[in-house]
Amino acid sequence: WRKPVLAPTRGRVSAVVNDLPDNPISQSDKANNWGNYVVIYDERGFYVDVSHLAQGSIKVKPGDWVEPTTILGLCGNSGYSLQPHLHIHVQVHERVGSATLPFSFVAYLQSNRYHANAIPEKNDQVEPAPVVDPHLDAATDFVLGDEITYDVYDNGTKVDTVTWRVIMALDG
Repeated sequence: WRKPVLAPTRGRVSAVVNDLPDNPISQSDKANNWGNYVVIYDERGFYVDVSHLAQGSIKVKPGDWVEPTTILGLCGNSGYSLQPHLHIHVQVHERVGSATLPFSFVAYLQSNRYHANAIPEKNDQVEPAPVVDPHLDAATDFVLGDEITYDVYDNGTKVDTVTWRVIMALDG
């Protein structure tokens, strides 16, 4: 409740609702399903919706450019929400509630366990995974089309060379 909510992707803010009240616990606003929200257009061709933010907490406006970790607002309980939480989904159009697309989170912690390129289970409590070693993180921040060649050693003797190419899976 009222913890900072960070942008999950880079892109241009395309829509914001920021004036709906937070609900008392166990009550919901059925007329305003998504509550207070931010929609971000990702230049890869999709929109990301982050909903149920706290009333008056949103720090961005349509047209703003955000990067991952830009503070969007605070976790709230607005809209069709019985308790404080966030709703996030990827969709094909700007209008909140349009058709959704499959997606996964790059990295997060759940019960102190690191998950990469995964989807939390319903009701899981998650938090961003910290960058353990910024140099390793930078060295493994691959871009589509990159080719990386490694020499493989066993007890000091080179036994193989492997080349990996970064591609997009058919399902995104």
